[in-house]
Amino acid sequence: MTHTLTKSALAAISCLVASGTAFADTPAQILPTTAEAWSRVAQEDIRAAAQITRENHPGMHDPLNPQFKHLLERAQTNGLGLARDVRDAAGYVAAIRYFSNTLQDGHAGAYPTIDASALPKAKWPGFVAVWRGEKLFVYNAQEGGPKPGAEITRCDGVGVATLIRRNVFSYRGRPSEPGNWWVEGRRLFIDNGNPFVTAPQNCTFLENGRSIPRPLLWRETDATFDQWRDDSYNGVTLPVGMTIRPSGVVWIAMPEFQPNEAQQQAYRTIVSQIETQRMSISASKAIVLDLRDNQGGSSVWSKMIANALWGHARRNRLMNFYNRGQQSTRWRTSEGNSRHVERLVGTFRTQQMPDLAEAWTKIYQGMDAARARGDVFFTEAEDPRPTGRPSIADLPSDPPPLVAPVYVIVPGQCASACLDAVDVFTRFPNVKLIGAPSSADSTYMDIRTEALPSGLGRVVIPNKVYVNRPRGAGVAYRPAIEVRALDWSTEVFEDVVLTDLSRHKR
Repeated sequence: MTHTLTKSALAAISCLVASGTAFADTPAQILPTTAEAWSRVAQEDIRAAAQITRENHPGMHDPLNPQFKHLLERAQTNGLGLARDVRDAAGYVAAIRYFSNTLQDGHAGAYPTIDASALPKAKWPGFVAVWRGEKLFVYNAQEGGPKPGAEITRCDGVGVATLIRRNVFSYRGRPSEPGNWWVEGRRLFIDNGNPFVTAPQNCTFLENGRSIPRPLLWRETDATFDQWRDDSYNGVTLPVGMTIRPSGVVWIAMPEFQPNEAQQQAYRTIVSQIETQRMSISASKAIVLDLRDNQGGSSVWSKMIANALWGHARRNRLMNFYNRGQQSTRWRTSEGNSRHVERLVGTFRTQQMPDLAEAWTKIYQGMDAARARGDVFFTEAEDPRPTGRPSIADLPSDPPPLVAPVYVIVPGQCASACLDAVDVFTRFPNVKLIGAPSSADSTYMDIRTEALPSGLGRVVIPNKVYVNRPRGAGVAYRPAIEVRALDWSTEVFEDVVLTDLSRHKR
């Protein structure tokens, strides 16, 4: 059984806002001292992660996903199979990730929190790799190594794609999503001490049309590795803010949807700038919405930007048309989930969002009432379904439409609230995606975490499930312009935008 609450449009905002007490229940870390103890702890934590998931995950009662229960059992079986061979901290990390990755959902499973000092020092072969399109390339290398830009074709007689699936995707990421290859493929050449993986020893590099075999000399990572790894991920990115580039392009950087206090103020400043400069922004050469580095969080912030650019009523109208009034949200009514939502109310008040605090108060109260009746779900009703044929036509009260073309930079790790942002931005005309294929979501959202018994990891729990979401589970966005340059700097993307503008002059 479910219960329905009619709510305002503000309560339709779906987000995860990290509570200040999110990790307050994490026990102090006490590391096992024997191989047998490490194995026992790994097994106990995997069983606990599976049980906590059973008790709280909406998938356990989702009639549209009857396979979830079986998938969770397989994840536990897989994780325990590896955990029996765990002998140290690195093995523990691998077993937890193996359990989690069987679920193939970034909003479920578990993750290790062992202090880095207890783990083996990461190693690298003197170069950093990046995945672009359907190939793996050398991003940068130390002197005497392969040339930057060289394609890495095979290692130890095996194609690199096969090795990435075996060494990387068994423990993290989802190989069915193209965007995950852009994010995870580079990890083939980062050795974190996983005892169940053999790092490549000899690889073949395609340099200037010639296949060159090279032995790999693994060594501990250093500051050079750290810099290249960070720069290769999403390029050297910009902080939250709006700038006018010398080229005349308006650049709005949104690298973070779980903003700290300073970043929250930066978002409010962007909104103020747009509202006071909207005419000149609309007449600019182009507007770039830069999502590099963004890994989700709260959709509040992207909606603030969309409201300022296109108008609140226009955004609501287009999103209602997109949803067709069919989507609903079901909250799993466990005690832990309800208290998580209650804590978020305090966070919204701290962030000076009283309307959201009021709306989410109704949610946790509805969850509590539903649980008291024995209902496993509380259904949060969407806005009333439109009668007749919905219209997306502009109204006299709307701000003038944007004239400038809008480019949205999408990174491979874009998921959760980052995807929610792309859902909104792509409702408007003259918007083009550039960058990489995005990640994809299941329909299980709004995560919280709980500590595992050992204190060496945490379990991830989604609190709700979307029903009839227009973007289905596992659906990713593909860019109109895929940027395969090794360098993902602001300057490279600006050049991509300017080149595209020159080809499609208004």
